[in-house]
Amino acid sequence: MYLLAGVKESEDKILVLETYNLSVEENKNLTVASVENGVIVTELPTRPKRQAGTDHVLYVNPITKEAWYDQVSVPLTPEERIEQFENQLKVTQEALDALLLG
Repeated sequence: MYLLAGVKESEDKILVLETYNLSVEENKNLTVASVENGVIVTELPTRPKRQAGTDHVLYVNPITKEAWYDQVSVPLTPEERIEQFENQLKVTQEALDALLLG
């Protein structure tokens, strides 16, 4: 079981900022009352694989105890920007080669 805590965005949606594994000895005394906007869930959803320019944010419904990830846009990392530039450069080189070598 997990204790999720965060910021209440609406009556049925909390943005999760902290996750506590309640099966760990150091967290065994934590309760919903010990954290702000806390919800106990039996399992966590699988975090989707990150793609360039996106990330995922964990939410929980305090009424149904359902947790899920929403996809959000984020700036490209320096590595992603380099990869994007290299891909564009490759496409440009292939187009030039096709024109020149015909």
